Amino acid sequence: MTRKIFLVALLGIALAAALSFPFANSNASRAVPDKSIGSPQSVHTGPLPDFDIRLGGRGEFTDYDLSSASAKAAGLNVAVQARAAAVARFQSKLSSGAAQKLRAKANETGAIKNLFIEGATLSEPRSDTADNIARGFLGGNAGLFALRSADAGNLRLINEDNDRGTSFLEYAQTVGGLKVFEGGVQVAVNKNGEVLSVREGFLIDGQTADLNPGLDENQAIVKAFAYAGRNVDPSLVELRPRGEKSESATFANPLGTELEDVLSELNVVRVGNSAKLAWHIYSEIGPDEWYESLVDAHSGELLLRHNLYVFDAQGTVFTEAPDKGARQLVSFVGDTVINTSFGWMGPATVTTGN
Repeated sequence: MTRKIFLVALLGIALAAALSFPFANSNASRAVPDKSIGSPQSVHTGPLPDFDIRLGGRGEFTDYDLSSASAKAAGLNVAVQARAAAVARFQSKLSSGAAQKLRAKANETGAIKNLFIEGATLSEPRSDTADNIARGFLGGNAGLFALRSADAGNLRLINEDNDRGTSFLEYAQTVGGLKVFEGGVQVAVNKNGEVLSVREGFLIDGQTADLNPGLDENQAIVKAFAYAGRNVDPSLVELRPRGEKSESATFANPLGTELEDVLSELNVVRVGNSAKLAWHIYSEIGPDEWYESLVDAHSGELLLRHNLYVFDAQGTVFTEAPDKGARQLVSFVGDTVINTSFGWMGPATVTTGN
């Protein structure tokens, strides 16, 4: 019961953060330079720092406002410059009023992190299912997105939520039948069949990867535990085999039945301008350590380690109305005075403010 309460609280915190800070930098502050990163740990010393090879030691990913002059500045990578040019072409087809209110951001791979028009829509009304409308808009504006036109029809619809006539569709990009890690595409379509917004993750944009793993699943799981500071017996017990190669498999946790089962699946991961095949593994190793890991399916290299347990909740917020000053970095716990004497979260994991 305690674990279920924790998971609900953790999801609640994540949802609150997403709703409060929709335009924050992508996956900020995942990497912390540390000599222990990237190699198996022989001595377990408690929770380990997060690591993401894609960051290259930086604290967060870089996003670009494609509506600003900086998007056209020299020195930007080719993908971002190409996306800025595509946004400019799309903008030129809009009315002057809509063009001025177009908002576009790209992540550092050149994918559209967010695209919308304040108070208007991105497309004309269309009578069809929300899914067909979304795919049609993506495929018909291929140059605008990292997702290529041929890939729009191959997106896997993960979830569709309808709120008072507006459909929020969540897709996953796939390569060779495998999901792309953080390769999501989100599209909002209103009741009139007009596209309101589009968001892309870290998509594969023409990069290729060897989809035949050189490292088998058991070896990868053992390495994931080693990268988390635990040596385990390689004779793992599979509890639920995968039905298809794109699905996850479940294994008994080799550290004990009181810990959550191990989940494992194959993903394709965008790393810089390349694509890698990786084992995506969830492994709990203790009361305050539950790691999400990516292990290269060929070299065994650690690509990502992220502790699902949250210890310090903080974010950038407006402490008053937006017109009263800039956002400030504040803690959601401790002795901050926001909405209560204990801040937004107090000593618990539930927010109490807005």
